[in-house]
Amino acid sequence: MVRQVLSQHEVSLTLKPLFAGSSSNVYKTVLLGKADAGAVLDIDFDTQPPEVQAQLRPLVRTYKMAPHPIAANPRVPAQLQHAVTAAVLRMGGSEKYRRLLQPVHLDHPVKADYARDYRPLEKMDYDALIRGF
Repeated sequence: MVRQVLSQHEVSLTLKPLFAGSSSNVYKTVLLGKADAGAVLDIDFDTQPPEVQAQLRPLVRTYKMAPHPIAANPRVPAQLQHAVTAAVLRMGGSEKYRRLLQPVHLDHPVKADYARDYRPLEKMDYDALIRGF
């Protein structure tokens, strides 16, 4: 997603992808000087301690979208799909159950909206992701 945004702004970079394994590892990799920059979710950056945030700065932000969509195979009956969706949304509305969702950053679940969350993906230049910059 970051590559897509940069290419839309005609930013020319030579990138060497490095999978750090987690957002925490991305911060450590950058702070230790093993990478010049890294990509993480806003929610991960916002939950970092102030001393970590003070050493980093966002260079670019992508558009907002639902961070953890729950998808179902079309073979799963629609009634079951709706029941699971409703259960997760109810959990997000309950303080008791919201805590269970926090470790996966799903403590404020919202129903995905195609126009908001997925239509922008139709405009992505996937060839640019393969070519790089």
